[in-house]
Amino acid sequence: MTRWLCVLTALTALVATASAQEKPKARALMLTQSVGFVHGSVNRKEQTLAPAEIAMTQLGQQTGLFEVHCTQNAEADFTKENLAKYQLIMFYTTGKLPISEENLDYFFKDWLPAKGHAFIGFHSATDTLHDYQPYWDMVGGTFTEHPWNAGDTVTISVHDTAHPAMKPFGEEFQFKDEIYQYKNWQPDKVHLLMSLNMAKLKTKRPYLVPVSWVKEYGEGRMFYTNLGHNEGTWTNPQFLAHVTGGVQWALGLAEGSAKPNPELAAKLERKARADQEWKSGIEWETPRVIGTDPVPSDAVVLFDGQDLSQWDGGDKWEIKDGYAISKGGSITTKDSFGDCQLHIEWASPEKIEGSGQGCGNSGVYLMGKYEVQVLDSFENDTYVDGQAGSIYKTKPPLVNASRKPGEWQAYDIIFHAPKFDDAGQLQKPGFVTVLHNGVLIQDHTELLGTTSYTAPPSYERHSPRLPLSLQYHGNAVRFRNIWIREIPDIVGKRPE
Repeated sequence: MTRWLCVLTALTALVATASAQEKPKARALMLTQSVGFVHGSVNRKEQTLAPAEIAMTQLGQQTGLFEVHCTQNAEADFTKENLAKYQLIMFYTTGKLPISEENLDYFFKDWLPAKGHAFIGFHSATDTLHDYQPYWDMVGGTFTEHPWNAGDTVTISVHDTAHPAMKPFGEEFQFKDEIYQYKNWQPDKVHLLMSLNMAKLKTKRPYLVPVSWVKEYGEGRMFYTNLGHNEGTWTNPQFLAHVTGGVQWALGLAEGSAKPNPELAAKLERKARADQEWKSGIEWETPRVIGTDPVPSDAVVLFDGQDLSQWDGGDKWEIKDGYAISKGGSITTKDSFGDCQLHIEWASPEKIEGSGQGCGNSGVYLMGKYEVQVLDSFENDTYVDGQAGSIYKTKPPLVNASRKPGEWQAYDIIFHAPKFDDAGQLQKPGFVTVLHNGVLIQDHTELLGTTSYTAPPSYERHSPRLPLSLQYHGNAVRFRNIWIREIPDIVGKRPE
């Protein structure tokens, strides 16, 4: 008892205006009945009064604003006859209270709308009469859960620092208490005073969580604060000053807005969603815009059906009807490439001649060293790491997506070249991804080294950019629509 008196004595300066007023004290009824969970703050534990009741009794005495009668018997005390004795009703309650429909009807239709009457809800007042629409419509929301528990310290933003109930807090403060979230929250009917700052919480939610609000109810007034779960909250001078300002406003002794501010609530909803979102903080370059029809605008067209001017050795190949036929030797691009995306369409001879590796054989040699096999693999048996789409002699395709001989087929190849250090040591192997006719057949496959028919693959240091080659293997394989684009690197600046 002495501790509470000491704390409340410290409030004297904060409420000097209220205590100096000539008006008689308001009569207040504080209902702390629990039908369900009993909070420690309203648990009398065989005492005459609970911590919250003691605090409000002493607050009334210290401020001179009100004198309070505390009860845990709604059936006996929340009646038409008894309510007529009071100007202020306070709830710290839970569950379906034993109040008759007649008395509830009187409270909402006659008592609360009357001038000079007010309702104050503490913490679990929103965990009360869940299924009774007039109640949650009046109080402003219904408890659903409390992701922020009694031991959590939360950051709360104040949205109306001029309101008497908010003056103790400033624009932002931290507080250790259990915080509710709600259903039936109606921002178009209340004046939001403060809410959780999601950006500064460990436990985040992508929506607004209000903490305190006010509203006018006819000519009466309603003030609600989520705070008050912890017993220690009821000895906190900042909280008690918050309650004092709320009482002053509710009784019409201090000016403060009750105008609904749904625009603010909507803005805070958007902010909460943004605060929930994880962001890397990296400042990225804006990706450049490219066209894609008929080929990417940043691609180098290596063969468009007209000529092989981009290739060395092309004079030995035949161009016919928009395609090139492999004859008399391999061809190599005049330009060199490193990491790249390659599109190439090919067709094995329609007339089947030979079998196994002698049927429609060619190859795409990335950097002139790493082969993606071209072969007629439609009903043509051969070793699996030598069929179409294999990394020759290294890795067979995931599936055989080959079409019939003579039909056009397509490879889309993503290639990342190997990297060597200045001493010629391999720092990072090459990798290749291949789609055959739109089907993934090589999935970021590691290259073990240069392709060879007579020796295992191995790496030797080479330039980071080398020409591309198409192999001639004695079969008249056709090619068309060949383009290549270097894989761009997008640079981001990490926060310091």
